[in-house]
Amino acid sequence: MGPSTPTARIKQFDPRRNTTMFWLLSAALAVLTAGVVHRQLAAADRAVQAFGTRHEVVRFTTDLHMGSLIAPGDVEVDQVPLALLPRSPVVDDPVGRTVTAAVLAGEIAVEARLAPDGLFGLAALIPPASRAVTVPTDVDLLVQPGHRVDLISAGDTYERGRVVTDMALVIDRGEDSITVAVPQDDVPDLIDALARGLVVPALVGSE
Repeated sequence: MGPSTPTARIKQFDPRRNTTMFWLLSAALAVLTAGVVHRQLAAADRAVQAFGTRHEVVRFTTDLHMGSLIAPGDVEVDQVPLALLPRSPVVDDPVGRTVTAAVLAGEIAVEARLAPDGLFGLAALIPPASRAVTVPTDVDLLVQPGHRVDLISAGDTYERGRVVTDMALVIDRGEDSITVAVPQDDVPDLIDALARGLVVPALVGSE
């Protein structure tokens, strides 16, 4: 076969064929790009659904101990995603309400750690279905409000060593007594044990 002529080389170049190839490649690239964009949009949509819109919350700005009254400078309004919203967040201004458990700066205020509006002092620290009872004690325990104690009878021989009520919440400490919140059903038994003799508190640690 002889060397190609300029006419033969011209015939090998077909502009229509190159244009068709160009559009085929362009279409393939467009489909690929659309697929990538679709996956990215789907991932972004899943992220939005996971975190949701932002909601206003009340956040503590200072550490507060059990029984503290919330002052204006102790809280601020913040926003968090729906996924990070705690159960039963405080929705109204909590200033003037009592903290029923120690809180740390940065925590979101929740109803479970605040006494009902209008209750203050020891009454604000008594859990539902409980009663406060003052128990004389000579035991030198480092018991503080917020601790849990078992109350053990130390009276007559028959009753001595019996746990009258367990996991009682200490809500106040005096020089020679503690005030505890106990389930209302345990109150008659505790009063009877106190009438018989001394009731000794035993400090309960974490379980």
